[in-house]
Amino acid sequence: MLPRRLNFSKEYKEILVKKEKVTTIRTRPLAMPGERMSVYAGEEKVGDIVVEKVTEKKVKHLSDLDAHRDGFRSVRQLKKALKRHYRDLNEEDTVYIHFMRWVE
Repeated sequence: MLPRRLNFSKEYKEILVKKEKVTTIRTRPLAMPGERMSVYAGEEKVGDIVVEKVTEKKVKHLSDLDAHRDGFRSVRQLKKALKRHYRDLNEEDTVYIHFMRWVE
C-alpha cells in the first residue's frame, strides 16, 4: 500500500528538502504514530517521513522550541503562519504537533 500524502505549501520546500522541519502543526490529527507518509511541497515529492508521535497543545502554549522544530525562527512567526493557513485559529484552540522522522 502506498504511503498517504502529507501536503505542504511550496513556500516550505527549502526547509523540507533540507530536512530541517521535524514537526508539522495542524488543527487535527493527520496520522497515527508509526505511519509512513510521502511529503509534498506543492505537487513535488520531497521525501518520506514516519510519524513518531502526535501531541496536543493550545495555540497560546506554543513555544519558541515548537517554532524551531517546525522550521520557524520564533513562536510569533509560527503563529502568524498558522493563522495564515487557518484563518479562524485563535489562542484557545488546540493544535496537533506531529513529530516526523525523515526516512530513505
